[in-house]
Formats: sequence, structure tokens, C-alpha cells
Amino acid sequence: MAVIDVDDAAKAHIESLREDVKGGQAFLLTNRGGDLAWNDAKRIVNKHFHEAVKDGRLPNDGVNEPKWWITTNIEKTEKTFGKLKSFEETIVAIVGQYLELLAKEKE
Repeated sequence: MAVIDVDDAAKAHIESLREDVKGGQAFLLTNRGGDLAWNDAKRIVNKHFHEAVKDGRLPNDGVNEPKWWITTNIEKTEKTFGKLKSFEETIVAIVGQYLELLAKEKE
């Protein structure tokens, strides 16, 4: 499985306008892939947001999906734009934002 954090995608689009980044190039905007699956998000959510899972704000009971192995070479992308966020960092950011919005909704 391969994903990209929205912050990394935005940064790459902006950084591609730098004078030292030659035009006509292609960049793969994704994490490294490998042995990841959406099911791993449940483990990550439980690890970082255990209380929210425990109190029911995050049910964390999605279906089990089969794993797809996609390994990507993003060396050129990271050399040009810097290290991309990991799948775990992306999930933590998304869920953290969701919990913030949930709390504001209850205000």
C-alpha cells in the first residue's frame, strides 16, 4: 500500500517551483510502501489514541483488508523535496485533526 500525506503533496507542489528544480521531471509522491495495509491504521490509532478508542470516540473496528505489497523508490523525490511523512505520521495527523473537529463540534 502506498499513501501520501497532504502536507507532503502540497510541499512538493510548492517546492517544484524552485529555480534549482528543472522542469519536465516526474516525481513519485508516496511513501515507500512495502508491508503496509489499512489494517495497520487500527494498530496505530490504538497506540496513539488509546483513550479515544476506549471511550468510544474512535470505534477502531473496521474491516480487515488484504495486504497489497507495493514497494516504491522515492529516493529522487526525497532528495529533491526532503523526507516524506511515514504512514504512521499521516494516520496520527488525520486522526488528531478528526478528534479536534469532534471536540469543537461538541462545544
